[in-house]
Amino acid sequence: MLVMELVDGGSLDSVLRKRKDDIPLGDLVQYAFGAAKGLEYLHENDCIHRDVAARNCLVSGTDVKISDFGLSRELSNREKKYKLKDMNQRLPIRWLAPEVLATATYSTKSDVFSYGVLLWEIYSEAAVPYHNMKLAQVQAQVLAGYRLSAPNKMPKFIRLIMEDHCFATLPDERWTMTQIRQHIEDLLEWRKTPTQQETSASK
Repeated sequence: MLVMELVDGGSLDSVLRKRKDDIPLGDLVQYAFGAAKGLEYLHENDCIHRDVAARNCLVSGTDVKISDFGLSRELSNREKKYKLKDMNQRLPIRWLAPEVLATATYSTKSDVFSYGVLLWEIYSEAAVPYHNMKLAQVQAQVLAGYRLSAPNKMPKFIRLIMEDHCFATLPDERWTMTQIRQHIEDLLEWRKTPTQQETSASK
């Protein structure tokens, strides 16, 4: 059982659209960090979300919480994947990993791919992924290796996470959410640490 705390800031996609350029870049990194922590917690408890997107994140200040667990599944100790039996149901095609589009097979690494799309949403003011494509085109293009391009205001370290560690075609080549969370956390801590020059000047 998952216990959700009360979050009063609204959905992440609505916040991104309403505030647009008013959101400091530091807050956007915090949104990415909060979502990473939430997914890491789910995965550590053998759950996959299966619908990672800005619309399914809630905002409180600069913190983001994962929400809407309607498609989530608990994984067994023996089987670390979930095979969808009915492909005719409505699915969030624009956020799905290539292996899900090809074989309807979900894992923690398919959540990681979707997290990459979430990163793109965070830095594109919650624009629609592949907005100029119909769903059938999205599926064909993602299976052919096409990936979303980094928005202009996305920092280089977030772009590298998205492109190299979330959007890899093979699931095993993607990072875990723990690796992603740790990488963002390390960079946030580094930015808080005074430089050697600043430290010397203050003495």
